[in-house]
Amino acid sequence: MKQSITKRFFHLQTKNASYLMYVNDFGHIEHLYFGSKVAFKDKISKSDIDNFRKPLTTSRGTTVTYDEKKDPFYSLDWASFELGTVGKGDFRSPSLLLKSKDGHVSDFVFESVSIEMPNLKNEPLPYPANPDSALTIIMKDRISGAIIHLRYLIYVESDVIARNVVVENGPYILEKALSFNIDFPQHKYQLFSTYGAWVSEAHLAKQTLMPGVFSVKTQAGPSSNRHNPLTILKVGEGDLDHGLYYGFNLLYSGPFEMNFETTPDNRLRVNGGINSTMFSADMSERKEPFVTPWVVMTFTKRGQNGIAQNFHNFVNNHIIRGDYKKKVRPVIINNWEGTYFNFNERKIKAMINKASKLGFELFVLDDGWFTNRDNDLGGLGNYEVNLKKLPNGLDGLADYANKKGMMFGLWFEPEMVSEDSDLFRAMPHWAIQIDNVEPSRSRHQLALDLTKKEVQDYIINNVQHTLDSANIGYVKWDYNRPLSDFGCSLKDAGTYFYDYTLGLYRILKILTEKNPHILWEGCASGGNRFDLGVLCYFAQIWASDCSDAIERVRIQSTLALGYPLSTIGAHVSHSPNQQTLRESSLATRFSMALLGTLGYELDVTKLTPLETNEIKEQIEFYKRHRELILGGNYHELQIDSFYNKRGFCIVNSAKTASIVVIVNLFGSVMPRSFLMPQLPLLSNKRYKITSNKQYTNLSRFDALLKFVLPSFIKYDGQIIRYLDKRKSAEDLVKLPVIENYEVDGTLLCDGKLALYHEWCGTGVSEQTKILGDFGGVYYYIEAVE
Repeated sequence: MKQSITKRFFHLQTKNASYLMYVNDFGHIEHLYFGSKVAFKDKISKSDIDNFRKPLTTSRGTTVTYDEKKDPFYSLDWASFELGTVGKGDFRSPSLLLKSKDGHVSDFVFESVSIEMPNLKNEPLPYPANPDSALTIIMKDRISGAIIHLRYLIYVESDVIARNVVVENGPYILEKALSFNIDFPQHKYQLFSTYGAWVSEAHLAKQTLMPGVFSVKTQAGPSSNRHNPLTILKVGEGDLDHGLYYGFNLLYSGPFEMNFETTPDNRLRVNGGINSTMFSADMSERKEPFVTPWVVMTFTKRGQNGIAQNFHNFVNNHIIRGDYKKKVRPVIINNWEGTYFNFNERKIKAMINKASKLGFELFVLDDGWFTNRDNDLGGLGNYEVNLKKLPNGLDGLADYANKKGMMFGLWFEPEMVSEDSDLFRAMPHWAIQIDNVEPSRSRHQLALDLTKKEVQDYIINNVQHTLDSANIGYVKWDYNRPLSDFGCSLKDAGTYFYDYTLGLYRILKILTEKNPHILWEGCASGGNRFDLGVLCYFAQIWASDCSDAIERVRIQSTLALGYPLSTIGAHVSHSPNQQTLRESSLATRFSMALLGTLGYELDVTKLTPLETNEIKEQIEFYKRHRELILGGNYHELQIDSFYNKRGFCIVNSAKTASIVVIVNLFGSVMPRSFLMPQLPLLSNKRYKITSNKQYTNLSRFDALLKFVLPSFIKYDGQIIRYLDKRKSAEDLVKLPVIENYEVDGTLLCDGKLALYHEWCGTGVSEQTKILGDFGGVYYYIEAVE
């Protein structure tokens, strides 16, 4: 049963959760409960309802009484609501604020309810597809006459409920229009939110909520790398696998806010949606009702991993569209960090040729392929191929890649314009800027004004023209600056960011629906627009311009709390890394990149024979197991902080196959035995465990080689450098290190399997792992008869 509706009581149900609402005697919609699934008798009694609410039975000092004649104790400030308003005694942060001829006071009461599915396809905002059922509550303001629709969509198997608000037109100005409001009872709450910056996205912040307001807000134009719309609430005690948690996320790619207000008595109000700063909408002027973005909410008793799994199920089944909703993702080679702008057709063909031999399936030509684009100072806005670099055009390159058995992909930045471009010279008024004011620039470029339909149409036609010019199977859609100088008419100023975002969605909807066969990947200087709104059009998003494996441990594990691995673009790049200058092994870089949509971003023509062999093995491993990686159940593993390690696993639904990744953040020479962390497998099965093959450069031992080398061979000389390129230390001494175990499932479920010892200052053997700082290892686990 997905919902239970009576005249005044609404019970929304998912597989494991219940969401309860109640129309009280004054017509206000009270929020009663959101938590583990509850059952009722066929007829709901008043005592059933009062089990979730305890109305005041005495007056409390200066509390404002809503209607003293009808009930001398009923106060809006002491009840829990589905909508927060101002002016009638509720002094918490409102979710809806409108100004009418009578000021800001509003008093919305119940009018009617419907269980019909709304027609979402005709609305301008993206929405989660294929809900199991729906509920719409219509409310009317007793003061202004405004009518709003509180809409709910139910996704049973994902344990997700989506909400938004629709405000009908009328003689009032909308000054705040959040997507949801929910009031929680007294408890100890901890908030998980993110913060970050370019190449440093997705830091996880944990705040114990105290009386006052804590807001997560962005107003940069995109949803932003400063904060992700994903937020999580922990109730009381909990960890990765245990405890009560709530998750919230927005289907929106513009400035947003998520507010958490704790009252002096530790009740909690949560609301969120469009950022209210600079927002206003004159509802007497609008032709259509105002539709707020959808928020998605989930509840679990299974800790942080439970939140992640609910959201992963939801995104994979109800957010991702197009052919790549189910289709396997190709292994990518991208030329950006391998060449930057410095390439020609000969170089690109050499990279394609080498990549095809390694097993790559998609070559992506990044920035620099069009005219006037040998650096980032010009060219954006016009996408005519630079025939000096690529004399046979995109079609020639695509054909070459196809003949080598690879798809061909292309980078675009369609929302931006360079002042040194034909487009800007012809249409300077299409750029976001204020007349007679010098614009502020970012990355030497301006942004196009997507609120203008003619600009939207230009982008659609320009991109489609390029897509039609060659066999292009992949698009990387970049967005490399926040917005500034957003001048517009007074009438449109209050909804500028909202209208920009709707313009973006119109462009993406038309292009992706016309080209469903293309794998679309979003990018915004990395993770500057990593959100569910974008994922309604693009199957994956480049998580960060930082490809450093150790930074990616944080970035990807934080994003994985709300986004499945199939949406997280992750690449193996150079060492030393070109953002952090940190050195790490190929095994480490691959260990993190396999926890996403695998790609490589380096010059494959410069690989050593040893690197070539290792990368070929990695690609073969990923191809064998990518359906498990991108479709299995993801878990972060419990590892004591003493070990300075992070661990992750992916398990298939039958629990007969798993991949485990363990990364050393810092090594230690303290002799200690490390046990495989507890894995969510079956105790009554037997499993075979195999690690990746260890490759260690002989030069890593540095001066220690003096103890074993003849005196005429220098430990830092040409011979050692020659050997490093061709043989691993393990191969040279014929001591291959590959962990192999066959064990009862109980050892894995209880975390009792002892793994090989790590290097601790001296001695090597076939059972010595050499990880050190930033070392990574990955395991494949399968059930055996």
